[in-house]
Amino acid sequence: MNVKINRKEKARVKFINKVLREVGKAIKRERRKRGMSQQDLALEANISLSYLAKMESGKVNPSVKQLRKIVRVFRLKLSKLLVEADLVPVYE
Repeated sequence: MNVKINRKEKARVKFINKVLREVGKAIKRERRKRGMSQQDLALEANISLSYLAKMESGKVNPSVKQLRKIVRVFRLKLSKLLVEADLVPVYE
């Protein structure tokens, strides 16, 4: 069964995929900056290693709950991670 996707839907999917990739990159940067392995972070955040790997590569859509587990380990606010991912504007 072929399903046709209109332009708006394609644009929405493209945007969501970009957001997921950018959040994953921000998590990976923060983890590396702290000298942590994926296994270290997964254990401390109480999430599976495979899920974290998929999150960092933008292949899953993490819940806010999962993201909060990660930022708690980093001792950051979720908003700070989103700023790092260049997804939230910074007003000075």
